[in-house]
Amino acid sequence: MRLPWADRLLHHATPVPGAPLLEVEGLTVRYGEIAAVRDLSFSIGEGEVLALLGPNGAGKSSTLRALSGLLKPAAGTIRFRGQPIDHMPAESIARLGLTHPATDERMTWDSDPPGDFKELLARLRGGAT
Repeated sequence: MRLPWADRLLHHATPVPGAPLLEVEGLTVRYGEIAAVRDLSFSIGEGEVLALLGPNGAGKSSTLRALSGLLKPAAGTIRFRGQPIDHMPAESIARLGLTHPATDERMTWDSDPPGDFKELLARLRGGAT
């Protein structure tokens, strides 16, 4: 079962035939003179899952912030469905479905979480929808 809102987000970018869903080449993120991420490259195909693992200070959050447009890379390219997104504003990247919530904030709702979100969580946990 597909979620209509997810389909809308994922298909905003015109796909380049044969391109990975997300491709990162030579990503470098700096805080002044300090390189938090240096020359990172990877690609994720449709339906694949990638985990970023490492100790505190390894650059995981900096990578996610760069992918979502919250930090501008010092070097490298980021492509979504073959289209470069590394110079797009964070709001435009979020419309494509790439976003990174602040790690010191929790996602909260005034009432129950939206139904589509509950359904997504159930599917990720292997439950029935």
